[in-house]
Amino acid sequence: MKRNEVEEADIVISSHGYDDHVWDAVENCHRTEAFFGNYEICPVAQAHVLELNDHAFLLNPDDSIDLADVQINSVQAFHNSGLLSLLN
Repeated sequence: MKRNEVEEADIVISSHGYDDHVWDAVENCHRTEAFFGNYEICPVAQAHVLELNDHAFLLNPDDSIDLADVQINSVQAFHNSGLLSLLN
């Protein structure tokens, strides 16, 4: 499925912010008003295209959230994406 083929979504999970795929998730969230992101992704998405309001959840590693009968657990990734450099 291509990103422009997503017509409806409740939750879009983007676990980390590598720019070669995170913008597809942001585009789908913008179009469907669904979003889930980690602490790094949410502020960058807001700064560029996405109004976060109730559609984003700032999770750090080892955080969990129950959302629409689904438990989402955030785990540690042993790398970073450099995405925060886009805030400058």
